Amino acid sequence: MTDENGPHYDERTRAFLVDRWNTPVGEQVSREVREGIARSVDLRWILEKYMLDADVYGTWFPAEYYPHEYMGEDRFWVLHGTDLRGLFFHDMPDLSNTASLRKMRLDYALFPLGTNLDGANLEMTSLSGTTFYKCSLVGTCLAGAGGVETRFVECDMRNVLLWEAGLLKADLRGSDLRGAYLEGCHLEAPLLDFRTRFDLQIVPGWAERRIGDLEAARIYRQFADAHRSHRLYGKADDYYVSERRAARELLRIELRETTSVKGKLHTASKIVLDGLSDVVFGYGVRPARIAIWCVATVLAFALLIWLFELAKPPSGLGSSLYTSVLTFTTFGLGDVSTPHGAAGRTAIALEAVLGVFLTSLFLVTFARKIIREQ
Repeated sequence: MTDENGPHYDERTRAFLVDRWNTPVGEQVSREVREGIARSVDLRWILEKYMLDADVYGTWFPAEYYPHEYMGEDRFWVLHGTDLRGLFFHDMPDLSNTASLRKMRLDYALFPLGTNLDGANLEMTSLSGTTFYKCSLVGTCLAGAGGVETRFVECDMRNVLLWEAGLLKADLRGSDLRGAYLEGCHLEAPLLDFRTRFDLQIVPGWAERRIGDLEAARIYRQFADAHRSHRLYGKADDYYVSERRAARELLRIELRETTSVKGKLHTASKIVLDGLSDVVFGYGVRPARIAIWCVATVLAFALLIWLFELAKPPSGLGSSLYTSVLTFTTFGLGDVSTPHGAAGRTAIALEAVLGVFLTSLFLVTFARKIIREQ
């Protein structure tokens, strides 16, 4: 059966895809494939000799259907010249820079421990159920590749090209994807853990291609959702902030392209508010940043009260700091001093308002962070 996510096979078909390579003919074909990769030949010339007889197959079965009646313990055949499904790539430790696997069907194939695929071209390959176990895929081209439940187990995938790739429920636990180019890449519901590594700032371009701000925001949202679903909240927050910043760049573009004064003022106000949200409390996910602003506000007003004698009777820096703390926390200040003049009343009132706002913001953000991590 085939749908938009690729082919799906029943248990008997999956067993046949793997077991056929253990037959005498399958072992011979495996050796031919290995030699073909070493010589960088087109593997279709090898596989087409073993296609199921066209008189039997090819007219009434769907394109990716393996007819059960032609399966057997000692039988080997392929559907077409790109059918490497179920192949165990043993005795092929060095597949670096190969182009022989381009556009091949590698579903349920296994690349064992230590397989070197650095710089290999796996463009537009089918990878449903494929396992890469502790392989090196540095600089590997996976452009247009796709599959369901592909397993990249503790793989080195730095600088991998994932342009327009589509991987549903891919297992990326323990893999390093720093430097990956992700334009158009759809990583839907991936499996991650604390060892999975992505760039906090995605690679902006590859060759002559560039990732726009809208696409960058989509990628960051994808990362944030994936980490949040695995309760990796620290990284999820980092990607959420990156997403919001990318969205702010879109607002700047909108500001430049807007012609009406009203439109410019509206967009500019959103940019300012978004920037303040980022600086003051990190879009609601940085309680430590709010705490820093609270301390800075208390110290700043303490200096103002002390330097300009905004409270009476005049007091030293220590008393001014105490006054500032009481004002900021809205506990009151009658036991120390009272505002002096219009400037003093204004400063005290402003600090009280800031204290209520920042304290409330800190408590809400901190409580949200504690509750979700329990």
